[in-house]
Amino acid sequence: MSDDTITRRFGSWRKALVRARDSITEESISRDTLVATEEPTRKRAALSLRKRVFVLKRDHFACVRCGASGFGVRLEVHHRFPFAKGGSDHLTNLETLCYDCNRGQRDNVV
Repeated sequence: MSDDTITRRFGSWRKALVRARDSITEESISRDTLVATEEPTRKRAALSLRKRVFVLKRDHFACVRCGASGFGVRLEVHHRFPFAKGGSDHLTNLETLCYDCNRGQRDNVV
């Protein structure tokens, strides 16, 4: 899209970005997850950037176990119930953990 298109449609780039941010809702992400889980075979796919950002934003960009946040803290999106044991990528099964809290949490199922 060109600058003219953005300006005509939204008024400014800032307004377009605000509308894009506001379009990310739990319902729209859940709807995407429901469509993806209708496949007969489960294949491990990376979480979308959109879903990762939503989970981080929901958890206030802080580890839900120790509360670590800020510059230099590596945050990861963690499955509460492991995907390998039947867990889903639904938002209720995802949480934000720091690198230290998430280590040792890995499931050793091949």
